[in-house]
Amino acid sequence: MKPYDKKVINKKITQALIGVTTLGTILAMPISIGMQDNSLSIVKDNKAFAADNIKVGDTVEVNKLMVGDIFNISGIDWVVVAKNHEGYPDGSVTVMSKDILEKRPFDTKSLPSSHWGNSSLRAYLNGEFYNKLSKDLKANILETHLINTNFNGKEDYYTDDKIFIPSLEEIGLKVCNSKPVGSSFNAFHDNASRIAKFGDKDYEWTYWTRVPTTLTLQALPAGTDVDVFYVYSNGTSNYRDINFNRIGDGVRPTLNLKPSTPVIYIDKHKHIKLDDKESPTIEVTGNTTSWTNKDVMLNASAKDNNKVKSITLPDGKTVSSDKANFIVSKNGAYKFIAEDEAGNKTTKEIVVDKIDKELPTLNLTTSATNFTNANVDINIDAKDTLSGIKDIKVNGTVIIGNKYTVSTNGTYTVEVTDNAGNKTSKQIDISNIDKELPTIAISGNPTEWTNGNVTLTCTATDNVGVKSITMPNGKVINTNKADFIVNENGTYKFVVEDKAGNKTTKEIIVGKIDNESPITNVSVKGNKLIIDAYDSLSGIKEILYQMDDGEIVKYTGEIAQNAKNHISIDLASENYKVRVTVIDNVGNNHTDYYEFRQEPRLKVTGNPVDWTNKDIILNVTAKGSFKSIILPDGKVVNSDKIAFTVSENGTYKFILEDELTNKETKEVVVNKIDKELPVININVKGNKMTIDANDSLSGIKEVFYKVDDGEFVKYDGEVTLPSGNHTINVNAIDNAGNLNNDIYIKEEVTIEDKDKEAPTLEVTGNPVDWTNKDIILNVTAKDNKKVKSITLPNGKVVNGDKTTFTVKNNGTYKFMVEDEAGNKTTKEVSVNRIDKELPTANINVKDDKMTIAASDKLSGIKEIFYKIDNGEFVRYTGEVTLSPGVHKIKVKAIDNAGNMNDQNSTSSEVNVNVEDKNKKDLEDATKAVEKAETTKNEDDIDRAKEKVAKLPDGKDKDDLTDRLDDLEKQIKAEKDAYIKAYNAVKKAKTTLDKEDYEYAKKAVHDLNTTIYKNEKAQLQRVLDALKPYIDRKENQSKQEERNKIRNIESLIRKAIATKDPKTIEEAQAAIDKLESSDIKIELQKRLDTTNKVSQIDLAIQARDAVEKLDAYLNYSNIINNLNEFKDLYKEAEKSTNRLDNSSQYKSRMDKAKGYIEVMEALTKYKENAERNSILASEKEMTELISKANQLSFTTRNKQNIIKEILKFQEELKELREAATVPEV
Repeated sequence: MKPYDKKVINKKITQALIGVTTLGTILAMPISIGMQDNSLSIVKDNKAFAADNIKVGDTVEVNKLMVGDIFNISGIDWVVVAKNHEGYPDGSVTVMSKDILEKRPFDTKSLPSSHWGNSSLRAYLNGEFYNKLSKDLKANILETHLINTNFNGKEDYYTDDKIFIPSLEEIGLKVCNSKPVGSSFNAFHDNASRIAKFGDKDYEWTYWTRVPTTLTLQALPAGTDVDVFYVYSNGTSNYRDINFNRIGDGVRPTLNLKPSTPVIYIDKHKHIKLDDKESPTIEVTGNTTSWTNKDVMLNASAKDNNKVKSITLPDGKTVSSDKANFIVSKNGAYKFIAEDEAGNKTTKEIVVDKIDKELPTLNLTTSATNFTNANVDINIDAKDTLSGIKDIKVNGTVIIGNKYTVSTNGTYTVEVTDNAGNKTSKQIDISNIDKELPTIAISGNPTEWTNGNVTLTCTATDNVGVKSITMPNGKVINTNKADFIVNENGTYKFVVEDKAGNKTTKEIIVGKIDNESPITNVSVKGNKLIIDAYDSLSGIKEILYQMDDGEIVKYTGEIAQNAKNHISIDLASENYKVRVTVIDNVGNNHTDYYEFRQEPRLKVTGNPVDWTNKDIILNVTAKGSFKSIILPDGKVVNSDKIAFTVSENGTYKFILEDELTNKETKEVVVNKIDKELPVININVKGNKMTIDANDSLSGIKEVFYKVDDGEFVKYDGEVTLPSGNHTINVNAIDNAGNLNNDIYIKEEVTIEDKDKEAPTLEVTGNPVDWTNKDIILNVTAKDNKKVKSITLPNGKVVNGDKTTFTVKNNGTYKFMVEDEAGNKTTKEVSVNRIDKELPTANINVKDDKMTIAASDKLSGIKEIFYKIDNGEFVRYTGEVTLSPGVHKIKVKAIDNAGNMNDQNSTSSEVNVNVEDKNKKDLEDATKAVEKAETTKNEDDIDRAKEKVAKLPDGKDKDDLTDRLDDLEKQIKAEKDAYIKAYNAVKKAKTTLDKEDYEYAKKAVHDLNTTIYKNEKAQLQRVLDALKPYIDRKENQSKQEERNKIRNIESLIRKAIATKDPKTIEEAQAAIDKLESSDIKIELQKRLDTTNKVSQIDLAIQARDAVEKLDAYLNYSNIINNLNEFKDLYKEAEKSTNRLDNSSQYKSRMDKAKGYIEVMEALTKYKENAERNSILASEKEMTELISKANQLSFTTRNKQNIIKEILKFQEELKELREAATVPEV
């Protein structure tokens, strides 16, 4: 007996649903609940297709026959009465003998019974009768799990039969005093269909069913407990004693065959046929869910409980088959109609909306059109109105976003692919990136001291052209060369910027300007003249002093540079007026005057400060009272004025002696006499001559030379001699005036002509910016000797080293320069910036939108202007919305060379009339939204979205968009709730679990919907049909639990009586299998008492078990080891429950239990989602997160559990998006 067999439940649910009526009308379509795939389907899968070309005598598979077809196998004529019948083997064909094969009693035992399972008729059919059948028939008979009922109608039971007899319900009979058994074959619709003849006898007879009488389930009168229903000879029903006078009623064996069983077709039964009020089903596959740019082949497949007659395709063509293909080349709604032989029709409309054969549009622009030193963005405007853009590639690499940044010049290929595979490709040339810094050279910074202004010359060069030079004072000069005057020392910064924005900075330190006078202080100390002199810049060159009106004397001692000079000069004892002049190295001077009185002194003058080549006379003057003067040659004189001749350099000492023998010495250093002639050397190397002149004393003042008979020329540096033989005469004069005694140095030299150096050629004026005018190229030639001529691109030869050339058109122009020696240089200049062609412009107006397209073949469009009616010209930046009315529009397009489109062309001016469609668009969009809110149909919503999207931005558009958003949220919420309820019911039907049933019941109850109203009612009917079986299983489970408890109590009593360890062990094992409850705790304590387990031992066990549980919770990963954690909890729970007082462990056990409850809930939600597509609601997930946050003691496990819940919550969002709505 299998009271919970799924096949029986299927049958019972089907019966229950068939009996549900609406306004008194029985549902026309029986409901099939497939247990194999756990699907709920309103369509009954009762296939009965028979080919039109089957002829009498043909051997065919029995599945090819229809209900009512007669065939022969094993010498017996059989009739097909059902196919794939509910509760019977899947795919089976149910057949019954066409005639009554024999007469037999129902049960022949001494105490006969109406119980089919115990009857002798069942034993005979599945034994002796079965064994007589042919091997081919026996090999194809399927064993049938058959439902039956007892005589009192209170207990159903099952038998597994190969051969059986029908029930009343199966052959279309219903009686009041019989409990329904099985479900109708739907093939016996009148009495005539049930009449059968007895074997080969030509008369009708009665035959058994397997249904006992129950007299409406009440107590049976005496003698009726052995009555069984039979089919009367007129096709009605009656019941009689099971023995039937030991002769019996007729027997029509019934069995289920494999669908592939080979049989011989005979005929069709006149009365047995399928009552076909059921429409065919039609399935259309092949509709792509992914975008494609190819045609789509839709495969239509129709099924019917009888036979499909035809399929009508969307183009109206009718195909006489149950399968047909239809090729779709564009998006749209396509309707298929399936019709069966009974004229029942089913229509299915398929919306194909994933075909996209249109190429995406692609427009490329750049972030910069002029030269730039930054990266350039290629702005990619890619659009696709259908499938949308899948990816964008630049040079074969997929990029993210619609912008691609390039750092180098080059040609870039942009390819855009839509989601259907359509591709559009364009190239763009980038040539305006310049990251090369300009070069800068500063000249004019002196290396020697000067007291004048300094002119710094800044010269800049760059590969794309110099934009400007920023001078140290901030002034910007828009040229590549500039002078800057500096009047004081300091650091001067020059900044050069090229046309791409690259900048180079150069700092020049000017430190050789000295326009400050030296600092001088004059004083007298004793008989000493003290001069303090200092110059902080160029330094002191010389110090001059003069006593009274005497000669100016140059101080010949050592002068310190960049340091203070403290000079002491002896004075005679006399009154003096001193003038001291200090001169620095650039000529700045400072003069100080000082008057003083002192004793007379010795004075020697005449010592020259400039070089001389003659003897000098030193004039010795003594003032005041003195005795004599001793001259440097030892001669003693007593005159106060003496002239002393000096012929050579040296130190000359003069001594003044007074009457008191006081002596005053005056030493004079003579060092400016130079009587030596300079030394000259002439050096000739190649055609270059240099002259070296040296003088060991006064130094060379100047050198003169002459070539051949020419004039003497002052020598300034290397001299280039012409070719040929030459006589060179040189003389040199030193600073003392010595001139080689008028003797010339003569040198005979020969210079060969070896000019093989080519001239250079520079062509400037080639523009880097576009122009619409002729350009003038400036040609400059240079040569180490002399330029002979320049040959221009037109062949004209110009003598000289400079000329110009006018260019009218783009092209390559060749220039050639030739020097006097015949050396030539050629230079080609490419001119590509002349654009004299006019751009073109076109005005496009569609509805109230105007766009302007302008093009230029050479320099490209710089800017576009337009004006509407009598308004001003406005720069065009993109699509323009026109106001309603008649307008005159004029456009100007200007290219980068300054050319403007032809203002007289028809494309430059148009007249348009713009209708006011905004109001109509708003009305249409509002109606579309209202319709979508009423129908809640996805197509209507999409159409409404399209209309709203086209509205101009504003409150009306925002309001309609908000309404559509709210509608979609409502539809999605109802969809999610319906899918959850559907899958929950499906699971409950599969498991027959009480918890699953309650969950499904709540899900259906919470399904507040208008979209799935009928589906909700259908699901509720399924739940109603399931409830008796859920309750029965629950009661049985409770009974089994009670039986377990009674068994444990029995074992405990036995253990108390026998003290048998094996019995105690068996009792303990049985207790461990019980679910946690107060009874389990009480039984454990009774067993512990019996086993004399001490509370101390139990306390130690409890302590160890709880500590182990705590440690595992705190330090182990319970997420991945939940079962191990639960086992530890069960062990701890068992240990603590055995204590008389376990309150000390309650909080710790509750903490662990909280973790288990959260993890089990999460696991259940995951399993429901994975196995049954039951997605936990947002509310359930929120409650679970809240419960997880309330877990006591913050551990790593708690954090990980919350992370796992949040991760699963995100996964649920994706699953909800991907979920499809099932059909009930």
